[in-house]
Amino acid sequence: MELATFDSFTFDSLLTENSLAYLTFKLFKQYNFLDSYFIDVEVLLNFTREVQTAYFKENPYHNVLHVIDSLQGLHFMLTHGNLKKYLKKHDTFAAFVACLILDFEHPGYTNQFVVRTKHPLAIRYSDISVLENHHLAAGF
Repeated sequence: MELATFDSFTFDSLLTENSLAYLTFKLFKQYNFLDSYFIDVEVLLNFTREVQTAYFKENPYHNVLHVIDSLQGLHFMLTHGNLKKYLKKHDTFAAFVACLILDFEHPGYTNQFVVRTKHPLAIRYSDISVLENHHLAAGF
């Protein structure tokens, strides 16, 4: 994967429903997370496929392309921006997992909209960082 010219649109169009699973597998393999954290490949693939379905295709920004860009961007910063030397392995792993769920089930509107319309998510999270709390809770 050439870091400087990576095109998430082309990548996703070539791999369709498997783009996130493939990229995650490749990165987890490269960073040796599978062996270090005893991650079963089938479990990882099932997880990433579930994550991919939670990013709504009709959402123009917070969709699977955004996740692919985030993963690749983190990888770029780790390898070309010297970020890796400041992080322990478990921190790097946590950052990749965070990229996977950073906008999990994002509805496509802002926290302010959710709060002002008294959306059920706003009530659940007491109007505090509503979408961020939802992304994390739903991702887990």
